[in-house]
Amino acid sequence: VAFSPTAPLLAYSTVAGPSPNWQTSIRLWEVTTDRGMGELRLGAECLGLGFSADGQTLVTSTATPDNQITVWRISDRTKLANYTARQSAVDEAIPFAITRDASAAAYGSPTIHLLDLATGQERWHADAADDSVMSLAFSPDGKILASSAGYAESAIRLWDVASGKEIAQLQAHGSWVGATAFWP
Repeated sequence: VAFSPTAPLLAYSTVAGPSPNWQTSIRLWEVTTDRGMGELRLGAECLGLGFSADGQTLVTSTATPDNQITVWRISDRTKLANYTARQSAVDEAIPFAITRDASAAAYGSPTIHLLDLATGQERWHADAADDSVMSLAFSPDGKILASSAGYAESAIRLWDVASGKEIAQLQAHGSWVGATAFWP
């Protein structure tokens, strides 16, 4: 689920139909009028989604067998780009995040991959956990990526987005961290 930062629009993933022929999609819902605004068809289960800061772009991440990160234009529900990116859900976590300008996406566990959403090229990858990454979040300026390692580690790791180098670990938690977010 993701809310547009600029309009009363909700995007949410759905799975419909009998197994194994499920139909997966993202539905767009205008919350003030309580009506559907369209649907984006996916090739597999949605593991993550996020809007750009201007609300014009939505980025989705899908699981096997599709393994895609897709960039959508919201105004006409057009697929702008589609990149192969092996995704997998870890327990209930979905390790996926996009920058506010939708220029990059981070995904993966226990290795984080940073994908350039303009070119489809991987900028870098880094081992981010001994076990599994549970969450990813970009800072508002897109310069830092935070990752939490879930059950096995309590530290939050901070990564320099430009270089892929780990720049700090926040060690204050006494137990696992299941979600991360930056204050705007």
